[in-house]
Amino acid sequence: MEENNILQWNGNLIIKDGVYQNMFTTFKIMIPLTYPTEHPNVFFAPGIVHPLIDQVNGEFDIKVNC
Repeated sequence: MEENNILQWNGNLIIKDGVYQNMFTTFKIMIPLTYPTEHPNVFFAPGIVHPLIDQVNGEFDIKVNC
């Protein structure tokens, strides 16, 4: 959790298996003030190529196929 903002959480992800094996990346979770009416947004550091991650801003699209 950010020191001055409880609505922003930062984390590290270490992937040990699969297509992204031995990969390390960081991510950020932004919780809107309107939560739970609106969902949190998740952003990954640049460089991850995945169909659910926007290549421009790193946002993970959790709304796909919902």
